[in-house]
Amino acid sequence: MRIWLLAALATLPGDGWERAMAAGKQRVVAFGDSVTLGVRAGVAEHQTFRSLLQQALSKEGAAQVVNAGVGGHNTRHALQRLEKDVLAEKPDAVIVMFGVNDAAMVDAGPVARAEPRVPLEEYRRNLETIVRRIREGGAKVVLCTPTPMSRAYAYSNVGAYAQNEEMNFMLRRYAEAAREVARSTGATLVDAFRLFLDRPDGLKLIEDGCHPYVEGHRILAGALLEPVRTALGRSAP
Repeated sequence: MRIWLLAALATLPGDGWERAMAAGKQRVVAFGDSVTLGVRAGVAEHQTFRSLLQQALSKEGAAQVVNAGVGGHNTRHALQRLEKDVLAEKPDAVIVMFGVNDAAMVDAGPVARAEPRVPLEEYRRNLETIVRRIREGGAKVVLCTPTPMSRAYAYSNVGAYAQNEEMNFMLRRYAEAAREVARSTGATLVDAFRLFLDRPDGLKLIEDGCHPYVEGHRILAGALLEPVRTALGRSAP
């Protein structure tokens, strides 16, 4: 019987094999930008917070953490791909983390901006819509503030970043907006912004100025584990 079943699964088209093998697992979608994508020079897939979270959850029961992180994306992009990349996965829980690109004060080139890419109030509305639509799809939401930036950022001497003493002068406002959305919607909050800023070495872990590296991903995974476990209806081991 087992041989017959495996043979039948192997004939499934497209990603049917993967979906069938994932059946019965609790599914978490990690929805965000390049911080969620995680992989870059110096960070391998198995070192990302997504992979670490899946490893920890799988020790307690079948679980799959789906990557829906795309580099450079902001909440406008998020709304455009929410149905395909998140809701279509039929998740039990969704980790939402956007903001670094919404609040960006420089574009490729580099070209300085007079205003952020996505205005603060639009960012707030977009997050509220994302939370609402995920819940309508039947999943729990773990909403994260964006991780902070540091002066290691390649464009820290461009435009508004050079003119302001604090690198996070704009991103700080977006982090607060995410907190307000969590409060108003009742979504579970993981404050990644404070998670790093409250550590003496926190900004050193944002090695290129805008992305956590290996130790940063380990810290993110640790902060997310209990909220995601709760969202999945699991009790602490």
